[in-house]
Formats: sequence, C-alpha cells, structure tokens
Amino acid sequence: LAVIITTKRPKGESSSKIETEVGSFGYRRFSTSTNKSFENSALQLQGTHRHTDGYWDRAFATTKSA
Repeated sequence: LAVIITTKRPKGESSSKIETEVGSFGYRRFSTSTNKSFENSALQLQGTHRHTDGYWDRAFATTKSA
C-alpha cells in the first residue's frame, strides 16, 4: 500500500482505465485507475494485481513503479 501526495496543478480531465496483460509462465496483471478533477484539486486512485507461477517474481525482485 502506498500513499503519494503530489503538488501540481490538475489537468482538468476526469478519466478511468482498466488494463490486463497475459504472458508466459502464468503471468497475469490486472490494473485499474480512475482520475477525478475538481476546480483546484484532483484525486487519483489506482490498483494493480500481478500473478505468476513464481518464475517472474524472482526475476523482477527489484521492479519499480512510476
């Protein structure tokens, strides 16, 4: 769980997105996000779930998310 506070002007756009990826070694990733803009602020919520058969978990032990 991460809470990130960023102080910059919102773009004024509200949107939602759902993504899915499937690959080798039982790799599956599901991601969803939503952005809501207000007059002087914005809110973004994002959730991701990744599952593998174990091979990729060891290979990407130092992955970073932006």
